[in-house]
Amino acid sequence: MGQSAEGLPLEEKLLSQYLKEMDYSTHIVGKWHLGHAIREYTPTFRGFDSHLGYWLGKQDYCDHTSQDGDGWGYDFRTNMTVATTYFGDYE
Repeated sequence: MGQSAEGLPLEEKLLSQYLKEMDYSTHIVGKWHLGHAIREYTPTFRGFDSHLGYWLGKQDYCDHTSQDGDGWGYDFRTNMTVATTYFGDYE
């Protein structure tokens, strides 16, 4: 699942990173589809203070599972932690 090491190049600066430089608080809710193979690609390493949501592009909104090729698994997170307490909740 998610075997690709691709993501938005780290040299590309996101709006969230510019806002952090100006002391804004930044948060994201929902799908993050800009990379997750290494932690530096994930939302809390790209200028967001917090993230609640998933990293892959398609998922079941009730049980938060996703299928990528032959792989299948749970994909819902609070920041870098898998948030299993949301299983079965429409979020």
